[in-house]
Parts: sequence; structure tokens; C-alpha cells
Amino acid sequence: MRRVKVEVIKKVINCPKCGTPSKKHSIGKRTIKDLGYIQEVRYSKHYCPECKVFITAPVDGTNKNSRYSNKVRDKCYELVKDGYTYEKISNAMVSVYEMRIPSSTIHNWITDMDFELATTELGTEK
Repeated sequence: MRRVKVEVIKKVINCPKCGTPSKKHSIGKRTIKDLGYIQEVRYSKHYCPECKVFITAPVDGTNKNSRYSNKVRDKCYELVKDGYTYEKISNAMVSVYEMRIPSSTIHNWITDMDFELATTELGTEK
């Protein structure tokens, strides 16, 4: 699978809790799986002197601390809406995109995105 390097380095970002400008403290790394490629992301970590908490620079196209891009989550959501089971989606993601996503992770995404859809028979064998 193709790898793409991405840098999200900011000198200063505002604290999301109090709005205080927070200077860069250090650099973090994370790997995000996307449809057809892997992003190797370097991002800045900041420290808010008011709240006394660490803040990470947001990475476009993904939720905080997620290992998968929003495109992957959205694709799985579409497949569940089309009637595929979590297990079939998991297997399809391996064969098409070379990424293994546990069925439980797909279920958690669907629950977060659409609780009513997750509680129907969709996503489970009929």
C-alpha cells in the first residue's frame, strides 16, 4: 500500500477550552489508514498554560486519535446502509483496500454516526 507523508506543524494554536494561544511543545507521529494509501502524519503538540493540558494540532479528514480517515468510516457507513454485514464489510476492506478493520470497530462507527441504523438488523447476518 502506498505511503504518503503529511506534516501538520503549527507554531501556535488556540486552546479549544479557553482560547489561550498555546506554543508548540513537541512533535508527535501517527499513522492513518485511508482508502488506497497510508498517511504517516507528523503533528505538533501544544501546551496551554491556562488549562495546563496538552493539545494536538488537528489533522484534516480524521477524528482525534483515530487510526482511520473519515473516508474509510463513510465508506463503511454506506455499505451498511446498502445492507452489507459488518463481517462482509471487514472482508471487503481487506480484499479491496488491503486494510483489516475489525467488525467491532465498524459497529462502533455506525453506532456513533447513526444509532438507529446500528440498532436495526443491518450489519448482522439475517
